Amino acid sequence: MRFYEFESRRLVERAGIPVTSYGFCKTAAEARDAAEKIGGPTVIKSQVLTGGRMKAGGVKFADTPEEAAQHAEAILELEIGGHMPVGVLVDPKAEVEQEYYAAVLWDGRAKRPMMLFSDMGG
Repeated sequence: MRFYEFESRRLVERAGIPVTSYGFCKTAAEARDAAEKIGGPTVIKSQVLTGGRMKAGGVKFADTPEEAAQHAEAILELEIGGHMPVGVLVDPKAEVEQEYYAAVLWDGRAKRPMMLFSDMGG
């Protein structure tokens, strides 16, 4: 089973783990509203079940709600790795020194969950 980032965020949130404010949006207008609600700079991320979103132009930074809407409009029409987005995730932009990626997978051979953690790529 594969999850979009917004679905994973909801699961983590339901488990009681704190997450930043975010908005899952299907239109540019919804992205503008989400960015307004978040306040400050945001990140607009394509919701596709493939990697390489940043390199493909599916992740953009916005300083204003209007800019978030413009990016969302373009990203919603952007095919990445043969996939069209089901929406965009609007997240607050964080100032970070190093970014890490984590994934929980099912190892069918070992018949147990496996966690991947990397400082390179999502």
